[in-house]
Amino acid sequence: MSAEITTDIVIVGGGATGLSLALGLAKKTGLSALVVDQGAEPDPNATHPQFDQRTIALSLSSIDILAGFDIGLDTLTHSPIEHIHVSDQHHAGQVRLSADEQSKPAFGYVVSLAALGSRLYGALQNLSSSQIQYRSSTQVTALKRHSSSSELALSDGTKVNASLVVLADGGRSPFAESIGFYREDTDYQQTALTFVASTTEPHQGKAYERFTDKGPLALLPLGERKFGVAWTVQSTQAEYLLNASKAKFIQHFQDALGYRQGVVTDFSEVVSYPLVLRQLTSTFIQGTVAIGNAAQTLHPIAGQGANLGFRDVNTLVNVLAESTQDQLGDYQTLSKYSKQRETDRQATIQLSDSLVRVFSNGYEALQIGRNVALSMMNLSPVAKREFALQAMGYKNATF
Repeated sequence: MSAEITTDIVIVGGGATGLSLALGLAKKTGLSALVVDQGAEPDPNATHPQFDQRTIALSLSSIDILAGFDIGLDTLTHSPIEHIHVSDQHHAGQVRLSADEQSKPAFGYVVSLAALGSRLYGALQNLSSSQIQYRSSTQVTALKRHSSSSELALSDGTKVNASLVVLADGGRSPFAESIGFYREDTDYQQTALTFVASTTEPHQGKAYERFTDKGPLALLPLGERKFGVAWTVQSTQAEYLLNASKAKFIQHFQDALGYRQGVVTDFSEVVSYPLVLRQLTSTFIQGTVAIGNAAQTLHPIAGQGANLGFRDVNTLVNVLAESTQDQLGDYQTLSKYSKQRETDRQATIQLSDSLVRVFSNGYEALQIGRNVALSMMNLSPVAKREFALQAMGYKNATF
């Protein structure tokens, strides 16, 4: 006989977004929640293959949000981004920003998603109450909506009744479409190569965003002479690079990067994934809401995807904290959440998409225009301030 349980909220997905939502609910509401994670139960004291192995730059707004949920970076290895250097390959246009010019210690801090996931899961396990439950190696196999609740079937045979279902299972999951959401995809015909690179010169807290006509190259400071790299190339070139010798790979990477960090001496295993802008036409339907990559999966050009997800989490926690239990899945509640997120969501999506289109090509007119724009920005304190607010996650966010 299958078990039946009742909870206020089911969170589908146990990555950084889903776990931070669970912790936010535990901290700021009295609501109960069940996290359904298709991955194996992680060990909070180790890095885990089910968590994303990429590095991310946690913006100051994301750090503020996590701190509000009692999640600090104290136990994580993290590197501050004190300077940002934006340039266009083979052209003079560039922007240099320093955090101290904005009266901040850093624009953000670089962590691995694996380590962050471990920290979040450990915090979940340390909760003193049974308000938040977690199920690993489990999938939602069916969802049926009733007038004021949802009935879910899990792969372990459990039946769950909940007032609200939150999708935090990433952009590659087909679950949202299977229950009635509509998704729009834009294939950039590009592939991201992610790895850790070692250089002869120390990073000194500097992050790079370098534009090339094949795609952007982002470097995030890690160890003293190490960077987390997201190298965007055309998909046809990615196949060549993935099969190239180590010396050839370093040569092509060095050509794209230049020599501001000296010579590239080594790199870790390279992981590749296709780049597609995926966004739901609406982030909610009756009784269900999508957040983070489940709602919008962005090109990594601006490094804002994960940070946008944490802002989704923060707004949803605040909206639910103001709602009664019988209102959690109502149209009015989810519409309120959606309206509060729309400006930030659309602005961030449009920024990411427009940067890809303007900077990932070799058209002479666009090359001239974008280099003029970079040079003008570098001379304008106001423009630099706007850029910094975007980098820190404060420009369109509401807290």
